[in-house]
Amino acid sequence: MNPFSRFAFATLCGLVLAIITHLATILMIPLFSERHAAARLAESARLENAKLIAGPGHETWLPRHDPAIAVAACAYDLAEGPFRFTAGTNAPFQSVSLHSRGAGAFFAVTDRAAINSELDIVVMTPEQRNQVIALRALQTETDAEPKEQDPAIEVIAPESRGFAVIRVLAPRPSLAGRALAAARQASCTIAPIEDLES
Repeated sequence: MNPFSRFAFATLCGLVLAIITHLATILMIPLFSERHAAARLAESARLENAKLIAGPGHETWLPRHDPAIAVAACAYDLAEGPFRFTAGTNAPFQSVSLHSRGAGAFFAVTDRAAINSELDIVVMTPEQRNQVIALRALQTETDAEPKEQDPAIEVIAPESRGFAVIRVLAPRPSLAGRALAAARQASCTIAPIEDLES
């Protein structure tokens, strides 16, 4: 066997091995992706408060987690109605981000956007938002004096399923308990459209 034939044979074997490796990797993606964040948080959709997933002194499945930040999350399904996420802002710093499985993070806000020391966010589909607008227009036509509008931040979600994440900073170890409590007390509820009209 001449050197060129050996080289061609080795190259062909390398290409076949590369193709097999790539195909095996692609076929195994579903097995590895079953425990992504949305799947891990799916059971939290039935809870009324956020589920603590990381915090000072707590084990977590999050990669590269900052130990000074308490993290809690709750899943939502907009097929059940608009999702309302409410959190008090009594910590030195906190943020809320909204995520969908396909689009990733699509909205984030910090405690600086709080009204009366409370972050109130309503997540809805475009159709639900149109229903709320129609109800508000109808209410304006029928009421002699207008009602005060709900101060919640209204967000249109790119997908009907997703999750909200709250991060609360504990700048000193003595504030860790306060940060954990603030993260756990975040409220996750379904908001009937009729309640959003005012």
